[in-house]
Amino acid sequence: MNKKTLLFDCDGVLYPLYQLPTQKIVLAMKETYRQDLGLSGDEQQKISEETRQNNRLGMFNYIKAMCEYKNYDYDRFCAQMAERIDYSNIEYNPYIAQTIPHLAALYNVGILTNNSRAHLAKVVERVMAQPLEKLEASGVKIFDITATEENGVFWRKQPEGLALVCRLNGYQPAQTYLFDDAPANIDAAKEVGMHGILIDNDTNIEKALMLFGNNNDKVFER
Repeated sequence: MNKKTLLFDCDGVLYPLYQLPTQKIVLAMKETYRQDLGLSGDEQQKISEETRQNNRLGMFNYIKAMCEYKNYDYDRFCAQMAERIDYSNIEYNPYIAQTIPHLAALYNVGILTNNSRAHLAKVVERVMAQPLEKLEASGVKIFDITATEENGVFWRKQPEGLALVCRLNGYQPAQTYLFDDAPANIDAAKEVGMHGILIDNDTNIEKALMLFGNNNDKVFER
């Protein structure tokens, strides 16, 4: 019998968004492309229009396109961007720090984010008080947005991206559970045959995992 796979979103699941609003991440991106890439307003507009026309949607497809335009290293950009974000309001969560590595002994477990590895490393340092490499050594797989890349496009947690992650890692969609705070991502998971568990004000990660454990195959879903 195939092991179940549990995939956890980062922002809004490992920590509540009020601890690091998305707008702060967007501001860090803008500061990085202005200072490190030196793009003009006209260049930014041109790249933005081209990415939309080519269905390269979302922040990190835009970042990738800007880096390609300026022949700038994508990973370096992401690292510089993460250094400009203040993560100090993200709080340590002992439940998450203990539970996610423990689950990796029982299931396939991964953290799947539409953000960069550099960002996820900063979040894990705050939430779990350990370096990302140590978390990986415990058996937790790390999927930053590059894990959803195919044909030069980051598909993110659209159906194409989720199906790609399952296919490349040998996960059976019917045995895979996505814990996410975005209803659109939950819908995308269900579209490819996965289970979707919505994390919101009524159901945080602790409650969702308690219900998952108590119900076995009858997973609490939106």
